[in-house]
Amino acid sequence: QARRFPPPAATGLERTEVGYDFTPARHSFDQQVEVFLRYAPEVANPRKLGLYQERGEGEWSLVGNDLDTAQRLVGGKVRRLLRFALFSDTQAPSITALQPAAGATLEERQPLLRAQVSDIGSGIGREEDLPLRLDGQQLIAEYAPEAGTLSARPEAPLKPGQHLLEVEVRDQSGNQAAARAEFAVR
Repeated sequence: QARRFPPPAATGLERTEVGYDFTPARHSFDQQVEVFLRYAPEVANPRKLGLYQERGEGEWSLVGNDLDTAQRLVGGKVRRLLRFALFSDTQAPSITALQPAAGATLEERQPLLRAQVSDIGSGIGREEDLPLRLDGQQLIAEYAPEAGTLSARPEAPLKPGQHLLEVEVRDQSGNQAAARAEFAVR
């Protein structure tokens, strides 16, 4: 049985008028099943929509954003039926605490390059969505999702002079942010 409800406000997400509570609650399936909800024709940007599952009081997490624009459906795969709603994520992720900071001068020739990254909407789903570049060359970076840190160390010592650190982040709704810091090595 499905009962429609108006989704509540959720941090970092814009609510729509589509929410369903499926019962019997917490019934698990042996394999994943697809759940799709239809969005209203007046939705301006359906590519920003996602199917979210309630995790707790006011806590929602992205299940999927598989989009069928011909039928106006957004969905994802789940193992149990709970409360689902469509939300729109239009906010860009954030990048803070670049290290080295802009204007810094370092003695270290192989410095740890770091950034704090976060997204309060759909979340960051894949490491490929977090490129970290040094002087235009992408480095193999490590992403620690719990800490929200992205870090890398150059393989070879940097030459003395100016260097450019660039970080980008894309969330699961396609919103992007970028930050850069020029620093010097002695």
